[in-house]
Amino acid sequence: MASYLVLFLEEGTFDNRDALWWKARVYRDRQTLGIVLGIIDALSWGNEVPDDEDGIALLDHAAVLELGDAIRRVIVEGSFRDHWEQEAVEIPLDVQAVRRRVYQGTSKAALFEQHTEVISFEHD
Repeated sequence: MASYLVLFLEEGTFDNRDALWWKARVYRDRQTLGIVLGIIDALSWGNEVPDDEDGIALLDHAAVLELGDAIRRVIVEGSFRDHWEQEAVEIPLDVQAVRRRVYQGTSKAALFEQHTEVISFEHD
């Protein structure tokens, strides 16, 4: 059984695309597998920002959590192994799933620090 760890690295926007990204590094048994970018188009993101003062931070935190779950899903499904040769694997994030995390209270108004654990799990 292999141990996986996902660490948050940073977030940003593209210079040439109207989208936001959250970057994470994935490890298997303490060995780096690669970098992953969770992507949400800027228009969808802008439509989902909650009205309260912590809205951006809540949504941002939820996006990082969703990225961790998305990475876990593709590893468990086995569809991730072929992409590690790329500089950074891109995973589109569902903005509605991110918003649901805010509504369900699983997100908090705190930004992830660089190199903070997002998720860890074991898989064959």
